[in-house]
Amino acid sequence: METKFCPFCGETINKDAIKCRFCGSFLNEEAKNQAREQMNSQKNMANNPPYQNQANNNEIPLGFIKTWDGEVILKPQGFNFWAFLFGPLYYTGYDNLLYISLATISTVLLYFLISIGIKNDSMEMINIVYVVYSIGLTVAQIIAGAIANKVLPVKTVKFNYGWAIGAFLVLLIAQLISLRLFF
Repeated sequence: METKFCPFCGETINKDAIKCRFCGSFLNEEAKNQAREQMNSQKNMANNPPYQNQANNNEIPLGFIKTWDGEVILKPQGFNFWAFLFGPLYYTGYDNLLYISLATISTVLLYFLISIGIKNDSMEMINIVYVVYSIGLTVAQIIAGAIANKVLPVKTVKFNYGWAIGAFLVLLIAQLISLRLFF
């Protein structure tokens, strides 16, 4: 086995060695350039995971969304007036049933507390219930409008009018049943 000396550290190495096993120095320029290219490509692969490459290849720019019919539009931000105005019906149209459930329960509870106030002939209780309910409803509607664009798939999913009409009927039936039960 033929040997030579490393020009950088002076240790004995194989004659056909590309890199010194003691100091790690490359022994010729071609091997140095090849190693540098390999390290750069490995570094680029580490900095660009596969999911990041997919995001870069996406035709939808940042801040935009693809609507249910394929159109690319600016993502809705800020206050959603329709969610504020129609509250549980708007949320139900996007398949979110939590708000309609809470609205139904609060309606039944409202009529229940008012019936207790009427039976006890307590006008103060009725007034307090109405004030608390009105404030709670207003705050809930404002919150619904403020967070709708963040929590609902607004414009990315087609609005389901059947669900919204069904939610309206649920609220109407809850009010009619509450009137019948408590008065």
